[in-house]
Amino acid sequence: MNHTLTETQKNKIIEHSGNGFYLQVLQALEICSEKWKLSELSFNDDYSVGVIFFCKSELYGDCVLKIYDDDEIELEYNALCEYNGDSYVKAFEYEKSSDITWGAMLIERIYPGETLTDEPSLEKRLAVFSELFNGLYVEPKKPTIYESYTKWLVDTADYMVSEHKDNKELCVHALKAKEMYLEMEAVYDKKLLIHTDLHSDNIISCGDGNGKYKIIDFNKAVIGDPIFETGMFVWGECCYHSSELDADKAEKVLEYLEKSINISNRILRQCFYITAVIGQWDIGRIEFVESAVGKIVE
Repeated sequence: MNHTLTETQKNKIIEHSGNGFYLQVLQALEICSEKWKLSELSFNDDYSVGVIFFCKSELYGDCVLKIYDDDEIELEYNALCEYNGDSYVKAFEYEKSSDITWGAMLIERIYPGETLTDEPSLEKRLAVFSELFNGLYVEPKKPTIYESYTKWLVDTADYMVSEHKDNKELCVHALKAKEMYLEMEAVYDKKLLIHTDLHSDNIISCGDGNGKYKIIDFNKAVIGDPIFETGMFVWGECCYHSSELDADKAEKVLEYLEKSINISNRILRQCFYITAVIGQWDIGRIEFVESAVGKIVE
């Protein structure tokens, strides 16, 4: 192995995931470097799931090495392979330890790799998302390996209620969002492979002169209807990345998407509310979204 982690990097991994995972990372680096002929490994300090290294491979060129502390990365690898490097980054190979305590994946590295979040123009961000959304979704070739979006959402809503019985307001929102989703799902019932965490941080520029962008991960892949992807993107634009919650901006985003991806304003508002409630836990922002989307949640 031609890379040694600094003490700071070592401590970051241990603080984030424990010493056991740090030792697994060392093992994974040793095995993967040999298998995929890796060099020039550079630790990415900014990570939330697993550990990421930028590197070069004699077999594939410029790459990204992702290491998780379980075998769930195999699901992401399969999801990326479903798209074969079109709108998503291309996945090259997957490796896991013999005892399945860690999994690793080698994917293409995109240059310049600037996130869509860094694009200052709201209209440009909306246009990029819309173009991706309109040509993105496929029926999975291995449908049985993925969880349904419905199961994930219902389980999450039920968990919120069971864990926060003392927070009646949050429980009311969780039950309302669950009921709203199940009513929508009876109509919007496509069984396509969806991302579920599709926001501007996960979309990066390719720098090919054509203004192309790709999606860089797929670690929450499930089967469901693509309309439910819209809520996370709107949430990212209007709540997650905003220091101030701006109802006027939410209106602009919803009006633009209604035309660009041909989904009614009402449905977009419902998806926005469902995303704001399920798994977000922030009652202040839930109340903002409830106010922004208006009568649909009454």
